[in-house]
Amino acid sequence: MFPEKMIIRDEKEYKQYEARVEELIERGTILDDMELLSEEDKAEFSMRSDALDEYGRAYHPLPGRMSTLLSDAILNQVKEKGLRRLYHWR
Repeated sequence: MFPEKMIIRDEKEYKQYEARVEELIERGTILDDMELLSEEDKAEFSMRSDALDEYGRAYHPLPGRMSTLLSDAILNQVKEKGLRRLYHWR
């Protein structure tokens, strides 16, 4: 079985996850529906897709969006300093 949460550590691993997700999509396409994948394949697809999304938001944020690494660092500083309100900036 798979770990509770999959975490991508680098670009090489990102490419491996991406290739595996594409394999699962192809398998679902052959079956004519992703819902026809085995429960294990559906779970793997979901976990790998979530990991790809999380890595992408951290290291390749969309234009105009903040990296989750930066936003998490800011929120941690707010918590550590005991601030009660985080003002929205633009």
